[in-house]
Amino acid sequence: MVGHSGRFYNRVEKRRIWSKHIEDWRESGKSQAQYCREQGLSAKLFYYWKNKNNGNSSDVGVKLVPVDMPRIKYHFSEEVESPLVLVVRQYRVEVGERFDSSTLARLLNTLDRI
Repeated sequence: MVGHSGRFYNRVEKRRIWSKHIEDWRESGKSQAQYCREQGLSAKLFYYWKNKNNGNSSDVGVKLVPVDMPRIKYHFSEEVESPLVLVVRQYRVEVGERFDSSTLARLLNTLDRI
C-alpha cells in the first residue's frame, strides 16, 4: 500500500490504517460508499479490510499482557554428581552432569502445568 506521501506501508501499518478507517466510518453514520468516496478509498479494499478485521479494530496490533510466572531459582553445586539445582515452586530438581535436555524440558513443562 502506498500512502499519500508515496511511502510504502508494511502489513501492520496497513491493518492499523484500515482499522482506523473502519472505526471512523462507523462513527460517521455514512454509507460505506459515501465514506469511501469522501476519503478517496477503494470501496473493494474497504470491504476487504472490513471483512478481514471482522469489523473489530480492537484486535489490531500487539498488546502486552502481564503473566504471573514462578521464579525459577538455581544455584551451582560444588558436588560433581549434581552441579545444578532448580527450584520450581515447591519442587527441587537436581540436574546431573550427563542430563538429557529433552527429559529436563518435559519435566519443567509438566511442573509448569501443575
